[in-house]
Amino acid sequence: MKKPALLFALLVIAIVGIIAYAQYRQRALMADLTRETDAIAAGYKTLADRDLRPLAATHALTDGQSAAVQTVAQRMKDPAATQPLAQKVADIHDVQMALVRFLRDVTPTQPFAQSAELADLQKEMGKDGRMRGLLDAYNQTAKEWNDTQSTGVTMLTSDILRKKSNPLPYLRFDGEMEYFTVIHL
Repeated sequence: MKKPALLFALLVIAIVGIIAYAQYRQRALMADLTRETDAIAAGYKTLADRDLRPLAATHALTDGQSAAVQTVAQRMKDPAATQPLAQKVADIHDVQMALVRFLRDVTPTQPFAQSAELADLQKEMGKDGRMRGLLDAYNQTAKEWNDTQSTGVTMLTSDILRKKSNPLPYLRFDGEMEYFTVIHL
């Protein structure tokens, strides 16, 4: 009689331990994701303040470039503002796309086409920029998050607690978002 009760107690303790560890891991990943998205947002805000705003203030821009500058200004008002992670990622993506549009609209005849600010902006939006390292760190953590969301323990815990979580997109340096990493040959 004591053996089945002891086995049942050990089973309950093991299940509670597994669920507690899964919850701990989720909270740790969420803290990492929050820190990384805040760093990315701050990096884009610095990039906008250092390079984009001086270009906009001193040169005539096309309508597309002006719209891109306005989008960046709206999304980067307060990058440290408390908002859901999905909204932070969406804002980062909007800023990336606005910067890509701005760079795409630059013509060689514009007076700032050879400026240091534009060269810095192009570098940061390319493969060699500092932002790429921040995006890679976020993508690694987002992959871990997405992997934990698709495991049995986390899915079971989410169902029990009625907390659904969508997978996080991966942010590429060129402004594109993807949910699955695709290797192009």
